[in-house]
Amino acid sequence: MVLLAGDKIPPGGLGVFPEKIKSELAKKLTGKVVILCVGSRSRGDDIFGPLVAKRISGKVSAQVIDAENVPENYLGKIAKLSPDVVLLVDAAHFDGAPGEIRLLDPQDLAESSFSTHSASLKLIEEFFRAECNSKVFMLAAQPRHVSFGVPPSPELIAAVDSVVDMLAEILN
Repeated sequence: MVLLAGDKIPPGGLGVFPEKIKSELAKKLTGKVVILCVGSRSRGDDIFGPLVAKRISGKVSAQVIDAENVPENYLGKIAKLSPDVVLLVDAAHFDGAPGEIRLLDPQDLAESSFSTHSASLKLIEEFFRAECNSKVFMLAAQPRHVSFGVPPSPELIAAVDSVVDMLAEILN
């Protein structure tokens, strides 16, 4: 069900990223790639997407969009780019350890999204498939907390560091 389930970034494992996930993502990120980063800056670990966007913008050969907590507002703009691949980057509840990363395929994106946002990621995937025949994948981090006004956890920061390093290597 979940691609490479069980691959984890160990707590405090700064700079460590599972090689299997990196290898699999490198196979998937081909052609014209758009990275759609989603998350709230004010809700703890939900800042995963925006932190990744801030750190990789201008450093990778992909269009990076920080959609904050309203990815649906960027669907038309992204469709006009006619990407081959859309990579969603977001915090998601999948019962992993805090900071754990999973690469999810479209069939893993249930109608009732496990994302912390209102738009169903499955509906977003269906939109891109119908509008521009794009493949959609999600790079998700398990949050420790998504409470308002709390800073991101150390595990989430480690996940951001690892994802940024990995995407910079793959997309350069």
